[in-house]
Amino acid sequence: TDSVRFTDNTTYLQGTYSYKWFWDFGDGTRDSVRNPVHLYANPGTYTVKFSMISNVGCFSDTANETITVTNIPVANFSTSTPICMGSSIQFNNTSVAPALFGTLAKYYWDFGDGVTQTVVAPASPNVTHVFNNWGNVMPKLRVETNSGCQSLLDSLPLYVGPVPVANFNLPGGLCLPSDTAQFTNTSTIANGNTAGLGYQWNFGDPPSGANNLSTLTNPTHFYNNAGPFTISLTVTSADGCVHDTSKVLSTVYPQPLAAFAVAPENCLNMPTSFTSNSSGSGNAIANWFWNFGDG
Repeated sequence: TDSVRFTDNTTYLQGTYSYKWFWDFGDGTRDSVRNPVHLYANPGTYTVKFSMISNVGCFSDTANETITVTNIPVANFSTSTPICMGSSIQFNNTSVAPALFGTLAKYYWDFGDGVTQTVVAPASPNVTHVFNNWGNVMPKLRVETNSGCQSLLDSLPLYVGPVPVANFNLPGGLCLPSDTAQFTNTSTIANGNTAGLGYQWNFGDPPSGANNLSTLTNPTHFYNNAGPFTISLTVTSADGCVHDTSKVLSTVYPQPLAAFAVAPENCLNMPTSFTSNSSGSGNAIANWFWNFGDG
């Protein structure tokens, strides 16, 4: 893909100068300009011949130079996954040097977001990069051999996914043993694709066994003690980007214990005294509901 430039370095006697030039590039082609540029169609070793005629009609001898034309290297690379904004992405070089013609010496990385990096052997050609914005990018790689031959650009279109923001609302006060905790997911993602979000809930209640986990968007959970409980939510986007958060649920209240005292025998049409001996199980009793059994 690269043309070879040839330069006439002939030393002339005073008062003379070149008049005609004869180039033989060794591949069956010729040229008659002083400093030609020639593109070889195939790799290989070529003997280039050059002679000239001066302005006074003198023929020069023939200069011979042997040159080697190599295949260009082939640039190629891959990346780690998932590709998420703010995370370190591994770029792995898989480029190949031309067989029998040198080694790879330089690697020109362009990450497609305005950032470039050049790696010179023997340093590892594999690099990492952090994308600070989400969206489409086109990273590129060009490699160069120790003889200076450069590859064509290799490019790889990538989508950098935004990281979701995990969040949820805790339930209000819960009373044992009958209330069920309702958790409301409020997670968001910058590209708006909430339909592509996956959820992993942990209710902080290992004794509940398999019921301690859920993948529902807005799950419920039944607690049988007052806790407190650490609730965690891990959200994964359609692109594999992950974020998690946790909150403490401390509003699960034990059941109050109702009890009262009354005389075992009471006189008809006379006031009967009832005394509450109830316990709020650690909380103040706010209301009492009596049923005297007589309608």
